[in-house]
Amino acid sequence: MPRFAVVRFALLKEVIWRAMSGSYVLIYVFKKSNGLRSIRYLLRI
Repeated sequence: MPRFAVVRFALLKEVIWRAMSGSYVLIYVFKKSNGLRSIRYLLRI
């Protein structure tokens, strides 16, 4: 079923793109703010 394969590929691409963009935002926030201070703040919660 080529149509099913195309839909599956689109879903996989969407999931990978969202995971990549999410991790990129986390890394950007981590680098912009003070690393150790944010880690201690997260561990405190």
